[in-house]
Amino acid sequence: MNKLHLSTGTQIQSTDVRTPAFPQTPKPTRSPKVSVGSPAYVGQACAGCKQQVRGSVVSALGGLWHTRCFTCHTCHKELENEQYYEKDGLIYCAKDYRHLFSVHCNACGEPIEHQALRVLGKHYHEDHFCCCVCKNPIGGQQFKVHEDQPYCLEDYMKKFGKKCSRCGDFLQGEYVNALGQAWHKNCFHCTDCERTFQGGSFLVKDNKPYCEEHYPTANSPKKHSKSSSPQPPAPSVKPFLKPSAKPALPPKPANKKKKCHVCQSIIDGPCATALGHDYHIHHFQCHRCHRSLSSRVPGMWQGDERDMGNTIIFSMHFKCFLLLWLMKNRLRLRY
Repeated sequence: MNKLHLSTGTQIQSTDVRTPAFPQTPKPTRSPKVSVGSPAYVGQACAGCKQQVRGSVVSALGGLWHTRCFTCHTCHKELENEQYYEKDGLIYCAKDYRHLFSVHCNACGEPIEHQALRVLGKHYHEDHFCCCVCKNPIGGQQFKVHEDQPYCLEDYMKKFGKKCSRCGDFLQGEYVNALGQAWHKNCFHCTDCERTFQGGSFLVKDNKPYCEEHYPTANSPKKHSKSSSPQPPAPSVKPFLKPSAKPALPPKPANKKKKCHVCQSIIDGPCATALGHDYHIHHFQCHRCHRSLSSRVPGMWQGDERDMGNTIIFSMHFKCFLLLWLMKNRLRLRY
């Protein structure tokens, strides 16, 4: 008996993982200006240059700034009326912050402004994650991976896919490896009855799988599969019997089969009969010398007196025995 062995094809993967492109949300676009004339701000120092503030200042990040001091840490652009970001107490314009701290696309190398597509441990713009063969964007569709390269399903199947040896469709997920071929689990069944194999055991004949019940043997009748159309039975022809004036005789009883007295087998052909027993022709022979005898030749054989007459001996054995007995008796009478 053979056993089924299941293999697993490359699993379909999905691109549903999306992450924010920026670690933080931006601060308000405009930073409110305040006047130093307010008693609340008299004597306070600029958060940038640490000098006493004068005139109009910017209030941001819990402190006061001269407008000339409220600038990007990288490009030193004034950010009085600009969108800005803060990281570790430093201020950045949107451009520099995006370049330094946002997620970069693994395909083009540019920072990703909105949502990033995270696939296989890398980040992409949504329209930059493409099939390595046709270069079409995969986006949120399903895909497959081979040697860390993404493939759309169509190109992957063309290049690496296996086909079921029965139905011809591509195999996905678990499949059966048997007889040097690959099969869908539901397509690997008995060639005759088309039922799947219970317990995973099957027999093979001419490189075709069979269940134990329908395995063809030399003596089994030829079977037809379910797909073959049944043939109509041949019409039966009854012979025409002429009426007879004589009444029909009762059937003769069947003759009882004869058994050979030597081998105890049924005798199909001609036989020899002697001493109330039947024999095969080749088994009718002398019990002592195994010489073949004929039951139809008179005086050629007789029953052996040593065996109560149940075995056959050649007549000459008996005559020799009688002659020796007479010679012994005559010698005794003389002396």
